[in-house]
Amino acid sequence: MIPKIIHYCWFGKHPIPEQFVMYINQWKKILPHYELKEWNESNFELSKAPLYVREAYECKKFAFVSDYVRLYALYSEGGIYLDTDVIVKKSFDNYLNNGFFSSIEYHKDMVKSLGIIKNDLNKDYTRKEYVEHIRGIGIQSAIFGGEKGNEFLKCCLDFYNDKVFIMQDGSYYDKVILPDILALCAEKYGFKYIEGQQSLGANVNIYPQEIFTGIKNATDNSVAIHCAHNSWRNKSFLQKTSIFLSQYSWGNKLKKFLDIIGVRSFIKRIVWFK
Repeated sequence: MIPKIIHYCWFGKHPIPEQFVMYINQWKKILPHYELKEWNESNFELSKAPLYVREAYECKKFAFVSDYVRLYALYSEGGIYLDTDVIVKKSFDNYLNNGFFSSIEYHKDMVKSLGIIKNDLNKDYTRKEYVEHIRGIGIQSAIFGGEKGNEFLKCCLDFYNDKVFIMQDGSYYDKVILPDILALCAEKYGFKYIEGQQSLGANVNIYPQEIFTGIKNATDNSVAIHCAHNSWRNKSFLQKTSIFLSQYSWGNKLKKFLDIIGVRSFIKRIVWFK
């Protein structure tokens, strides 16, 4: 059974900004019987972590350090991991009997515009062997829980053992992110790249997207909502432009017009091609 411990990470030796402290205080109100544990330099031995994690820390890419540490925290102690920009709406009590739980992360626009289902997936919605990872479909990594010693969590930790963060050309290994890694490791247990709930081996349960989700897909059924500040992600000019347009009614009208003339699909391919 998953213990009532909420794990979160804060690396960099700087105080947690007030906006994130507000989220953490909100957890305490919704989950009064849960213990909270912060992971940072004082209680995680970076010197014993895989090279990938040590290099990410040296580069001050703390989100990628946190990706590994959150897996380590749940594997070594069990509990629930939350990003510091998550709003908790309901108790996690109904999910504590899982070996591991999270939700599917399914970006319909990206999947459609890149032709993922046709180009990257087999007919049974498994990944084609030559495809490194499936863009736009993964497992939610900002909100998930697991039992101590769960074999799926160990599989995810082992993914990092032969990886480096700094590539030979000086670039960072940051295109395959944790939602991708969770999905890749879940393939061994029967995971398929589809919407909806999946019950896998090792008592791994992947719930519909609305349960543990981002703001865009939140509903009354949502248990926790990731606000996705994504301060670690360097957005391209086109991505910033797309986000800006989405905030205005005239921007949405422009999108519809671009859909009609077939230009928007081309633009999306440029925006999301990574």
